Amino acid sequence: MSLQQYNQYPWLTPVRVVATSNQTGTYNNGPSNNGVGATFTYATGALTIDSVVVVAGDRVLLADQTNSNENGIYICTVTGATGVAAVLQRAADQQCIEQLLKGQYVTIAAGSVNAGGAFVMVEPLPANLGVDALSWLSQVAVGAVTFSGPASTANNLAVFSDTAGNLKAASTAATLAFGLTLSTGNFAASQGNVTAGSSGHAGQLASFPGTAANGSFIFKAINNAGGFNSTLSNANIGQATVYTLPDSGQATTNILLSDNAGTQHILSGNLSVDVGNLLAGSSGHAGTLTSFPATAANGSLILAAINNTGGFNSTLSNSNIGQSTVYSLPETGAATSVLVSSQSNIPTNNVAFTIVKTATAAALATAGKVNLVVHPSATSQFAVLDIKVLKSTGLSGGGGDRLLSVSDGTIVFNNAGITAALLGTPILTVWGGSGNPLAVGASEVSTAGADIFLQYIGGATDYTTGSVQVAVTMVQVTA
Repeated sequence: MSLQQYNQYPWLTPVRVVATSNQTGTYNNGPSNNGVGATFTYATGALTIDSVVVVAGDRVLLADQTNSNENGIYICTVTGATGVAAVLQRAADQQCIEQLLKGQYVTIAAGSVNAGGAFVMVEPLPANLGVDALSWLSQVAVGAVTFSGPASTANNLAVFSDTAGNLKAASTAATLAFGLTLSTGNFAASQGNVTAGSSGHAGQLASFPGTAANGSFIFKAINNAGGFNSTLSNANIGQATVYTLPDSGQATTNILLSDNAGTQHILSGNLSVDVGNLLAGSSGHAGTLTSFPATAANGSLILAAINNTGGFNSTLSNSNIGQSTVYSLPETGAATSVLVSSQSNIPTNNVAFTIVKTATAAALATAGKVNLVVHPSATSQFAVLDIKVLKSTGLSGGGGDRLLSVSDGTIVFNNAGITAALLGTPILTVWGGSGNPLAVGASEVSTAGADIFLQYIGGATDYTTGSVQVAVTMVQVTA
């Protein structure tokens, strides 16, 4: 019969090194699966732990294995080398549960990180060695803080006394000479102020977001010649509010709108001047107001002032009207034009004129309009004298069956419209001719202040290709 010797002392024989990260290898819990003769075998090659090359006879503590049943004190029985695997065997004083005592500790002799430290065996102890978890906790770390200097005083603030990390009680107003970091929790001044820096010594407050490397928010003071204090304060508001600083495209910027060279953007909502004026540019410095449509790359509306030798101001204002009104700028075929220049060639005093327009399938699709005349005033009226269909490519495709009207939105001057047959194979056809009917029982004079345009009427399906050319002769009867 063999005897198993074990100790019951709070301290254990020191180990040479401790492994504080998971060691990769194969664990065997001994012939009887009870920890006696248990081994841990590495891959081939020299074994280095905490910068120390482990040799035969070294005591080694495995303290942080992923499989915590492998933790414990071992003896190196085979030194690792090229083609030879290092083997650790559980130490004789750590081979059965009767030898384990909660609170036992072991000191560390060597290692670039853990030399001089100590580890303690903590509860719960395993019921089966090598099967259940065995936990070790670092108790004394290298470079531990010690207390030096005058005796401590109740409720006094301890400060660092040297670069070795020693603490002492502050005999006067405490000044921390080193950075103070709270790993968890909050720092709060229940009464009083939080100050960064002091007069003549710059300091700043920094706040970091939840995602690493995504910038930070820095609150800092800069020199100002006036020497006055600036206060950032909340107004008397009735709800929680978040103010977001704009990205101005500059390395530095100001809160709200700044005068830097970049463009500032309001990504949602509107900019409103409730009392006062909205200015673009200044006297001697050109500025414009630009409005964009909902579809990208479809142009914009720019309101811009140009030089005039008279030096007088021009005002664009609404008249006294009784309904919401939309004014559209005409397409004059020129790169620049004045307002309603497309009407500048409309003869007055009952002189007839002819407008020739080509309407494409794309322009007419989805209730599209092709303008013939844009009304110059809210009272202007035109009498339609003749409508001719000229030869062009013809409208076709997509199963289209639409008819084409000459209309002001209220009156259809060609009654039922130009027929689908004529639109498909257009030839010169006069008003009242085949496929181009006259108005029946409707006035040929347009509604006051209405545009006259080409638009589909009747049918159900738009054409997808082609075009048709229409010539309309009319006269302005009311200015």
